[in-house]
Order: sequence, then structure tokens, then C-alpha cells
Amino acid sequence: MNIKNKNYSKTYMLLTPQEITKEYSNDYIDSDIFKNILNSNGWKQIRYDEHINFYKLKQIGIGFIYSTGTASYNKLIYKIPVFIKNLFEFKSHRFFTNKYEVYLKMKEYIGDDITKYMAESWHLDDLEKLPENNVVYIARPIEGFKGIGIENIINNEELNNLKIKYKNIINTPKISYLNKKIYDKGIMISRYFTNPLLFNKKKFHLRSYLLINKYWNKTLKKYKWSWSFFNQAKILTAKLEYKNGEWLNKDIHDTHINTTLDDYYFPQDLHLSDEIINEMFKNLLFICKNVFKIVKKSDIKTFDEVVNSFEILGLDFMILDDYSIKLIEVNNKLGYGVLNKNSDKVKKYSFDFFEWIYENGINPHEKDLIT
Repeated sequence: MNIKNKNYSKTYMLLTPQEITKEYSNDYIDSDIFKNILNSNGWKQIRYDEHINFYKLKQIGIGFIYSTGTASYNKLIYKIPVFIKNLFEFKSHRFFTNKYEVYLKMKEYIGDDITKYMAESWHLDDLEKLPENNVVYIARPIEGFKGIGIENIINNEELNNLKIKYKNIINTPKISYLNKKIYDKGIMISRYFTNPLLFNKKKFHLRSYLLINKYWNKTLKKYKWSWSFFNQAKILTAKLEYKNGEWLNKDIHDTHINTTLDDYYFPQDLHLSDEIINEMFKNLLFICKNVFKIVKKSDIKTFDEVVNSFEILGLDFMILDDYSIKLIEVNNKLGYGVLNKNSDKVKKYSFDFFEWIYENGINPHEKDLIT
């Protein structure tokens, strides 16, 4: 069956924790907002059910499937011909989680100016000693997540101890799946930013979103690409106020949603001048353009049953006290957590976020739906 010539209905299925478990908690972005946007634009929902007739769905051909969390791995869903899906094929984009590979590719595009946009970095295996004394470095598992395995080092003795620790981990008989996954590609060492801009006297990072679209052009009969950057970001802070020098205190240096007191957003909650904000967005867009180049050059694959795919990447940035922007990492897991989804500010943010997805991931292709 040629899925590009198949008929598709203007129907959608949301595969989110809320839709599948029917548990609507306050700590997950409200997918009802997305449903309302789709419904108001003439889409009809097909609800997920564990007893759903997958053979019938395969014959129908769904217009759009939006999947998050563990539902993304439901192999039955992948057998359904779908016109638009919010995921690229998993195995072909593992480089998203390889922090060092992203750094090297960004350096390839940006050249010597890379340190304007990212921390200078090295692979642990390539370092016999630290590049400079009396400088703080951060060591991170290249494919780590949730802050696991991150530590700061300030001298060559600590560098050597880190090498011994890493060697012991990977040489452990029957190494755990988690450790293998985290440490499989090794550890990267980066210069640590000791002059962060503070929010409520705390260190913070931005979680922002980049949508990359790979779509089938019927006229040219080939895939085309586009990208869009969401103009808001989450502000995620450390637990304790920032103190320069206490490099081993994770409560000062680790920034996560569960250490943030409320839902804060960039740029509105930073209360900076329009001139500064505009310059920040200029640099954010420059970085995103180069991340897009990396993804496009990789020729990331779509699933076999999908005509058009888009994926939203979570980009983590730091802002320094001179208002410069530094890319920390790229994530293919978005982190849809919120602290209070019922607050007016979160509802506004959620509507803007889902409207952005609709306008950039779905709306451009609706006219090509074969009904």
C-alpha cells in the first residue's frame, strides 16, 4: 500500500497519559486545550481504548496522531496509516541525546564562535589533564538525563578520580540497564558557567521548544523541511539561592521543575527591557537554525506508516549575567510537567503552546489531506 496515495479522514487520536489513563492531574499540561483547538478547526477525535479495533483504524487511516510518554512505544499504533504524526522514527535520531555529538556538529557549523553559544567541551577520554587550573568544569554523562551522574570538578586529581569512577562503572559485571544507557557514550567535560543570570536570587535554565517538520511535497514528489521556535520558555530554578563557590551543592546548582516554586515563563517573568529580550531572541533563533541544520543533514527517518512527521525538541538554555545565551543540551523528551495546570498563566501558556503546534505542525498540511 502506498500510504502517500491513501485516503485519510480529518480525525485525530491523542495518546497522552490523560487520554489513556483518564487521570487528569495538576502536574501535566492540559491536553483538553489541544482537543478544543483541533475540534474548533473541524477535526474529529477517535479516542484511544485498549479494546480499540486496530484493523478498522488501519482501513480508515487517521489524519493526525499525537503521542507522548510510554504510549509512544505502542507498536499497534505504528501499524495505522496516518497522515501526520508528532514523532520521527526513534532509532534514527539517537544523536539528539548525545550531548557531545551535538556540540561537535554545532562547532562544525558555527566554527570558532561556538563558545559564544555553547560551553567549550571535551570528551573525557581525550583529556589527560584539565585545560586550565583554577577553573570550574562540569562533567556530564553524554547520554544522561534527569541530572544523573552530573558533577563539578576543579582540579586534575578530581579529573583522575572521575576517570577511575567511570571505568569502574562500565567494567562492572552485569552492568545495570540504566547505567549502560547513561554511560554508554562516555562523559563530556565542559567549562562551567560561574556567572549565571539569577531569577529570585537562584540559578535557572530555560526549557524552550523547537518544532522540526519533515513533510511530503506532492508536486515535487520529495520530502521538504521547515522549523519553528516557540516564543516562550519555562523558567526552571534551583532549590537554594545561588552562591559562587559551593560547586558540590546540588541544591544550588541543579535546576529542575521539582525545585521550582511556581510556573514561571520567559520572557514575561524576567522583566527585562525589550532591547535585551529582542537580542536574546536573535541569538536563540540563530542557535535553533543550526540545530535544525544538524537534524536536516542527518536525514532523520519517518515511520513507515506516516506521510508527514514533525517532532518537538526540548532545548535547554542558560542566560549569563551579560544576557548572553548558551545552549546546554537538546532533548527528545519534552517534559510536559507543570506545577498548577489550573492557574490562568499556565492555561494561557498551554493554549499558546498547542496553538503553535497546530499552526506549524498540522495546519500547513491540512489542504493536502486526501479525504
